[in-house]
Amino acid sequence: MCLKVQPLNECNAWEMARWSYDAPYDFYNLSPSEIEQNVHYFLEPRNNFYGIFEGRRKFVGYCSFGQDGQVPWGDYDLQGLDIGY
Repeated sequence: MCLKVQPLNECNAWEMARWSYDAPYDFYNLSPSEIEQNVHYFLEPRNNFYGIFEGRRKFVGYCSFGQDGQVPWGDYDLQGLDIGY
């Protein structure tokens, strides 16, 4: 399997904003009333969101780099690139 990381487009952002996860990952589910707001957040270049694609076209996931990749309980005393998948 060949995975590629590429910039998100609007179609990908809408798709991922509507993804639904079963427990115990259901805390990742976005509120339906905030979908549009989240799409704008995903597409804002400073938030560093990218799509993960299988082959040339199949959108299978996403990641973020920088502050959005941090977790609330993380130790960020040392400099580094934070990556969220």
